[in-house]
Amino acid sequence: MELLVTWQDVGSEGYTSVIPENLFERDGRVQHDIVGPKGGKYAAVCDVVTEAGLVYLNYAPYEAKNIGHHYCGTLRLAFGDAHRRGMPEVTWKGELGNSFERLAPPPLLRWQASQLDAAMTPFEPAGIEDARKRTLRAITDRRGQSTFRKSLMNVYGDKCAVTKCNEQAVLEAAHIVGYKGDHTNHVQNGLLLRADIHTLFDLHLLSIDPTTWEVVLQKKLQKGPYGKLCGAVIARPSEAEHCPNTEALRGHLEELKRLDV
Repeated sequence: MELLVTWQDVGSEGYTSVIPENLFERDGRVQHDIVGPKGGKYAAVCDVVTEAGLVYLNYAPYEAKNIGHHYCGTLRLAFGDAHRRGMPEVTWKGELGNSFERLAPPPLLRWQASQLDAAMTPFEPAGIEDARKRTLRAITDRRGQSTFRKSLMNVYGDKCAVTKCNEQAVLEAAHIVGYKGDHTNHVQNGLLLRADIHTLFDLHLLSIDPTTWEVVLQKKLQKGPYGKLCGAVIARPSEAEHCPNTEALRGHLEELKRLDV
């Protein structure tokens, strides 16, 4: 499998880093492809360091090799667990930066089967079932760890807090403050959201005003099909101790406002 990171920020827009999953298996110097907006392919060299669910790709030592198609700095991929499954949170620290920061707008992420593996591997019917299991595992990871999701399903009455959708197959456990370990799997740091709303929430295209409990959308979503959600009051658990933490929501809303330019 390959993780595709398509950059959207000024200067890198349209470039896609193609990062094979096997790069996460060992530390050291590695090379991966970057595909340009017009299909050109370049090689990027970096040092990989792994720490449980974190993967660091440091391009700074190879400035001379990467110049012209890659910034100097360190890319950090923060996965939900030590198995490095699902979609990571992507942050970047420039060569002279002191901390990792989210990019605005954030890059687009997706997994795809390695083209080389697909071309070189004979067709095996048994592999179809293996692929299905991997897909189901990815869906499970995306929904949220089972205990966390079950807790949110219970306190939100098996309904999306925003849309009131009660189709359990598409309900996911969303973290308000991104996953940083088991201590962040707290019901006050979660919302039960329909899958598409979860994506909008994670991208800070949609947030919740902790004063009014109303849905807030970035301007670019307000005139589209999601516009009808703007100003809607979310459903909240009946018990106050299960309600979302207002400070966490305030921080999430402030990030939406910062990105809404």
